[in-house]
Amino acid sequence: MTFEYIDAASGEILDILDRRDSSINNHFITHYNLSDRKNAETVTIDMNAGYANLIKGVFPKAHINIDRFHLIQLINRSMNKIRIKIMNQFNTSNGEDMKKYRRLKRYWKLLLKKESDLSLTEYKYYSLFGQRIESAIVQEILAYDEELKVNYDLYQNLLRAMNHKDYNALSDILKKDVRRTHQPI
Repeated sequence: MTFEYIDAASGEILDILDRRDSSINNHFITHYNLSDRKNAETVTIDMNAGYANLIKGVFPKAHINIDRFHLIQLINRSMNKIRIKIMNQFNTSNGEDMKKYRRLKRYWKLLLKKESDLSLTEYKYYSLFGQRIESAIVQEILAYDEELKVNYDLYQNLLRAMNHKDYNALSDILKKDVRRTHQPI
């Protein structure tokens, strides 16, 4: 594992360092004086908690951003965890429950797909549904459980805000207490 730092304006990789905090800290303190490090405006990181503390010490005035890729990865994993939790509740001897279980297990990718990318017009054959439109399959699956539906709506709203780079919408979504409302966002 390595740490690479890039000039945001040019996209040029400036250096690739060992990921250890001491290595990163020593590099920046040795190669850049404090006044230069204070001029750093932003630092974008993955979700490694150790980086945040390190950056505050090395770049005291920099604003820390988490990169978009890791945020989307996090919400995808969270949505998938909810799907698995709900799916496992249907893993019973009841025939109707087993049908729901198999559908949730097989068509998980449709729940992670951006809503705007779901087909609204093209009919296809789906082995556990028959001839359907993708969006109709998603709606039927979401009708299995209210918690799944609420989380799906939250997931889609987060994706939409991030894809449109709408900071205000993203901030509003994150401030809303979804657990208490159980209303689509």
